[in-house]
Amino acid sequence: MVYFEAPNNGAVFATGSIAFGNALPINGFENNVSQLLSNVVDTFVKPGPLPGSSNRPRENTEGLERVGL
Repeated sequence: MVYFEAPNNGAVFATGSIAFGNALPINGFENNVSQLLSNVVDTFVKPGPLPGSSNRPRENTEGLERVGL
């Protein structure tokens, strides 16, 4: 699993596994994988900064123009 902050107060959560989605319906969606995804979605839709967010402007922006940031 990967989580990282993106520009303009964005963030990315990725599981990187097809099995993650296949695990969701196990036990009627009452399992740790479903709870994890529920927590992530609830946090993403909640107003305000994301947990762990520095919420500060980047200090070192050297080279970011090349990648369109």
